[in-house]
Amino acid sequence: MGLEIKGFAQIVSGNVSEGMKLLADPRRRGLANEFMFARSLTDPAVALGMVLEGDFSGGVRFLERSIEHQSKFETNTNRDFSRILLAEIYIELLAPKRRAPILVVLRNLPFLVKASLTGRKTAIALLLEARLNPMFSEVGYHRARIDADLAILYKLAKRTHEADNYFRQARVVAEKLGAKGLLAKIDAASASA
Repeated sequence: MGLEIKGFAQIVSGNVSEGMKLLADPRRRGLANEFMFARSLTDPAVALGMVLEGDFSGGVRFLERSIEHQSKFETNTNRDFSRILLAEIYIELLAPKRRAPILVVLRNLPFLVKASLTGRKTAIALLLEARLNPMFSEVGYHRARIDADLAILYKLAKRTHEADNYFRQARVVAEKLGAKGLLAKIDAASASA
């Protein structure tokens, strides 16, 4: 399990190829031995790695298939963590913090057009489903993360009342928890035009 966590950490810190290499062997062994935890641990990381390497549609489809599998064979919490990640991938595609290289954009153009038309609704639906998970306490970090993501999506849709409501809910919990990273995300998103 250590290599899977280290691989995921490498991917989210920007060392995508190194992270993908670390995940490959434990993932292969785990799947060969029908160790489903290997899938729930590595699928989100592999999907994120694919997106960060420029395969937007491939990464999203991979994570969608993983969510379907998790719904049938694994815990709801693993499925809902994957839903949150997929929604956050859509948020980044809809309102990128930095622009992708033009060749990556061109290679993904059909998917990006589709995501611009349906991504917001898809992400909202994913988050609202994850929000129902009883493991995500109303006063817990994951609920605040979901609420912050919903606020961002409603802000993108210019639905300011819903956005303000979710920002407010997320902020209350994040402040109580002292979640500085989440508070920074909320501040940046609520202040942006």
